[in-house]
Amino acid sequence: MLGYEAEELMNESAHKTWHYSKANSTAYSETECPICVACKSGIVREERNEVFWRKDGTNFPVSFICSPIFEDGKIVGSVINFKDITEIKQIEEELTRSNADLKEFAYVTSHDLKEPLRIIAGFAELLKRRYKDRIDEKGNEFIKFIEDEVKRLQNLIGDLLDYSQVGTKEKEYQPTECTSLVEKVVISLKTAIEDSGAKVTYDNLPTITADKSQLKRLFQNLISNAIKFRSVKPPVIHISAGRKGNSWVFSIRDNGIGIDPKLSEKIFTVFHRLHTRAEYPGTGIGLAICKKVVERHGGQIWVESEPGKGSTFYFSIPDRV
Repeated sequence: MLGYEAEELMNESAHKTWHYSKANSTAYSETECPICVACKSGIVREERNEVFWRKDGTNFPVSFICSPIFEDGKIVGSVINFKDITEIKQIEEELTRSNADLKEFAYVTSHDLKEPLRIIAGFAELLKRRYKDRIDEKGNEFIKFIEDEVKRLQNLIGDLLDYSQVGTKEKEYQPTECTSLVEKVVISLKTAIEDSGAKVTYDNLPTITADKSQLKRLFQNLISNAIKFRSVKPPVIHISAGRKGNSWVFSIRDNGIGIDPKLSEKIFTVFHRLHTRAEYPGTGIGLAICKKVVERHGGQIWVESEPGKGSTFYFSIPDRV
């Protein structure tokens, strides 16, 4: 893999022969070279995005583990297990390009659809104003149908744009006070909360390192869903958080209509709806956005629920402090 005969490497330093610089040809100093650090500190080092250099001057990407060897309490060398990850890197790059193309497609398509929708809405309004005395009741029903469908498509386009931009309009992670954030979300949902008679409570939530605007959207979507998918009783929603390993796990519990456990994974896919629009309005993208936001932060999202017994949505965010 390195292009050397074993004899050529006898008594030679790994750092000077096949691990002397980074992929961009920037030289490593011995103080930052992970192999040198492992051999001096005695601590096992694992790296996933390094390169090793061949005898002919070319390099290839590797993942490796460097394990120091001790004799009589002294470090005398190391064992380096490495793997050529060229194929893996190529797949990752292809996925990155494909995702970028999909985001661009969604963005351009959504923008191109906005203008004709505005025109349709404008002509429907003109019909109502100019010909209101000549249009019968059935005709007004048709116009109302056009207006409703235009609004639905506009909402759908807006949600598609949000979904496509989760990974593109990124902001720096910063310390985010989740209690304060949830308070703001509750204020923004004041009308929906009052109309439904909902009660929203929350514990003293932690401060985490996150994209504040995306985290706000995450809480907003999950609380809105808890209000929307309510039973005959007024919604009761409680938000809490606790540590699990190196992550914070948040929960949003409600007393709503619940979800069939068999569908607990499908609800996070784009456009997947469990109910008709007549029963519960929406575009079917909200939970897909939640999943994308959580995964962008390196966490997971899941739900525990039964029909008629409410739902508890959980999501984890790694602690980066």
